Amino acid sequence: TPHEARNAWIDYHWKKGGGLPIAIFNDGVIEQSNIDGQYQVLERTILPILMKERLEYGKVSNANSLDLHYKVTEAGPFFSDLIPGSHSAVVTFDATTSGCVMTWNVTFPTTRWASLYETVTKWTVGTAATTIQEASSTPRLFSAKTTIDSSSISHPVDPVFA
Repeated sequence: TPHEARNAWIDYHWKKGGGLPIAIFNDGVIEQSNIDGQYQVLERTILPILMKERLEYGKVSNANSLDLHYKVTEAGPFFSDLIPGSHSAVVTFDATTSGCVMTWNVTFPTTRWASLYETVTKWTVGTAATTIQEASSTPRLFSAKTTIDSSSISHPVDPVFA
């Protein structure tokens, strides 16, 4: 459902980095009300780039279409080419007959190197989207069984490494 997919996105991508080579420091959770009910606000810092982001989403649990909005609140010391306050994204989760479709739209202007930022954004969003899908699908199980013939061991087995 869209609710389950959105929760997987929040838990896996927002809180844990979504398989990207980053670490996440969750800055806090703020409960706020709007006219229609409750919505959640989360803030995080992405390490090692020190980028700060803010996520807002409604707490609706039975809709056929859900969305969440996030924006960069501080680009950090490495992305001075991003125009402050301009980076934002909307991620929507729409019910289908076979599950849910996630659409991730990111927009931001830069003062230079637009094609570089576009390429990096496509890679990060694409990687995160793929790993979210993998993380929310049926877990893969793996087991291996190996028989080692004791007559083929020519030296004693070290119990530390056994």
